[in-house]
Amino acid sequence: ADVLIVPNIKFFDSSEPLKLTYKAVKINTGEFISVSPAIKIPSSRLSPPLDVVSAKAAISRAAKFFKNHAPDLEELRLCGVHYQDSKIHTEFGLWLQKKLGQATSREFLNMLTGRGIKLRETGCTPISLLKTSKDIKPGTYQLTGQYWILGKNVDVNFMLQSTKKTVPHESTILLQTISPSISLKPRGDFSDLRSSDNQGPIRFSMSTEKGSNPRYKIGEYLHLNIKTRQDAWLYCFYVQADRNIYKIFPNEASPNAKIVAKTPYSFPGDSKFDIQFSEPVGVELIKCFAMTRNVDRELPNELLKLHWGKDKDGNLRVNPLPRGYDRKLIGTFRNIRNVGISEKSVVVTVTR
Repeated sequence: ADVLIVPNIKFFDSSEPLKLTYKAVKINTGEFISVSPAIKIPSSRLSPPLDVVSAKAAISRAAKFFKNHAPDLEELRLCGVHYQDSKIHTEFGLWLQKKLGQATSREFLNMLTGRGIKLRETGCTPISLLKTSKDIKPGTYQLTGQYWILGKNVDVNFMLQSTKKTVPHESTILLQTISPSISLKPRGDFSDLRSSDNQGPIRFSMSTEKGSNPRYKIGEYLHLNIKTRQDAWLYCFYVQADRNIYKIFPNEASPNAKIVAKTPYSFPGDSKFDIQFSEPVGVELIKCFAMTRNVDRELPNELLKLHWGKDKDGNLRVNPLPRGYDRKLIGTFRNIRNVGISEKSVVVTVTR
């Protein structure tokens, strides 16, 4: 069988070494064959940056760079600057994209006409679909980015993308120029539940009406969009910040797990099964497993049925899975034999 070797690099901070591992995955099924021991590389062996600037200077440079290399920019959608590959909207990431959006807006402001660019924090399209999207007008760009804390510095990679152009920009920020009141690291990144994403035989897209790394406020409702390249059986779960897990698909309104190839599916769609965001706030996760056949008979009972209860006001609601399922959810699906499996996640940030 054909095997895919997948590297994984983790860097936490200057007190710990960089960790490199390799995972062997069967392409036709997504089955894990083996995982290599971690190779530890001391941070002292990393090449020092050539140019380190203050946070203010880095933002100013990036804004001027975008003005020079994306002169057709008319609308800038702020789609998230995340800590490493966590997909989490951290306090520093939100501050950074806000300041860069404002600085870029000032660069494009025409003092004679008063015309400038439009800034938006919604309408983000998954990068994989950006080039083919018919909803993106000319002059519309999405701003995304990642950052890493490397000793006394913060490495930042910004990416400006439209349907026709990609404009990258890198900066190294001196850590001491960032206000100590701004938190740089996320409280949790669900890396244990996301480590197997985008591997396996079934290719499928998953995002929300607010993009693939959305932010919601308490009281808002989730709308999830999914499309697969081939027929598949889909099982989706919602993991709250407190690690309580709720099954969200299939459900009583949509009891069939089968998804037809290349057919857009919107959740909850026309059903009455709504997901409204409530306490606790924090980082949460939508986790889906796409299987090449129906595996209902091989799943434990708690993953097949919704367990209903009532909240403090007497309203009907779904109860979470038994505690501890966050540690065994992936294994439960991957231990099923003779079936292909692919995984996908959407990181959700919930605020008040």
